[in-house]
Amino acid sequence: MVKKLFIPIGMLLLLVVLCLTANINTLLATPLITPDVFLESMPHLDLIFFGKAFVLIQPTSTLFVFFQGVLMMILATMLHYKKGNEKSKEYLAIGLFFWGLAAVLAGISYQSFGYELKARGHEYVLFTSLFELCYMLVTCFSINYIVAGVAYTSTTGKLRNWLLKFAVIDTVLYAIYLIVGSIVGNAFIISYNGFIVFVGINFVLMLVLHIIHYRKNKDRQNWNFILIWITFAVINIAFFAFMLSGLPKMLYSNFDIWFNENDILHVFLICWAFMYYQFVSKYTFDINK
Repeated sequence: MVKKLFIPIGMLLLLVVLCLTANINTLLATPLITPDVFLESMPHLDLIFFGKAFVLIQPTSTLFVFFQGVLMMILATMLHYKKGNEKSKEYLAIGLFFWGLAAVLAGISYQSFGYELKARGHEYVLFTSLFELCYMLVTCFSINYIVAGVAYTSTTGKLRNWLLKFAVIDTVLYAIYLIVGSIVGNAFIISYNGFIVFVGINFVLMLVLHIIHYRKNKDRQNWNFILIWITFAVINIAFFAFMLSGLPKMLYSNFDIWFNENDILHVFLICWAFMYYQFVSKYTFDINK
């Protein structure tokens, strides 16, 4: 029982240390932007809740990201009850659950309460918030639980043991990287770009393992995972293509329609989550040879 709690307690401690040591209250967004200009650049609602006024930014984007997060956690819970004795399904379900939780954390700061967390009471808008830092660390938990699941779908023996250890070590190293970056106030390290630089190799590693196993065995489950990660890559390409196209700004400035690259990402990830659930629930199992 104590052994089973070791990893969850360790993850919780990493989150607590991150929140207690982060030094981000003087790190400003670049270029500098005042709270008023920040609000003018996006749709927002002035609301009152229990007598307290607050600003909700990007209402439609908030709905997309929260729906994605809650959906992933629901699908993950359903996967958990279908896991049987399969370690692969167990870890893949936990990974999807943390992915959903991370989406909710991101939505709180990047969307919904971004003004309250990073702008209200400040001369200039802050670069980030604790919710965004926690979002990246929880996403790292998610990815490495999925890596652990892949250890059971695509490897055996010593390679499986190595991959399971890699998932734990990679999580700890990223947590240290993020905590140190937040203490010294390094904007790149604590940004999403800094996150991708550190954990991007995990996606490449998983895809390579699936391809190797599929070429040897022509099995359905590794082919499905190849499709999962190729689709995920295409979704991210669509995100950057839409952002660089200038369409989000054009839609909002000319037609008062708010639909940006994050919305594209979240809508596609909602569809991707169903794909992930279908493939994992129906075709995933531990390999033993």
